[in-house]
Amino acid sequence: MIVQNNVQNLSLQIREYISGIYNSIALKDVGEHKKVQDISRLERVICFMADNIGNLTSIKKISDIMSSDGFKIHPQTLENYIDALCATAIFSIRCKDMI
Repeated sequence: MIVQNNVQNLSLQIREYISGIYNSIALKDVGEHKKVQDISRLERVICFMADNIGNLTSIKKISDIMSSDGFKIHPQTLENYIDALCATAIFSIRCKDMI
């Protein structure tokens, strides 16, 4: 029982630590750097990118998919967000991957 509680506590601490890094780097730093007024848009882009790791895509295609899901985002705004995320090394996207 003690071991199980220690594992659960450690797991919670790890999640809180990673969440802190995510909030600090992805949301705060990128949000401030790009002057993002709607952080939920940035979060949505991050989630989309994470869900589609390994898939070849384009800015236009991502914008179209997100728009069809009821989340309209201009391709230039999307590109700015992705560039900012790449600058923080959250995502590493090679130019040839973004067709």
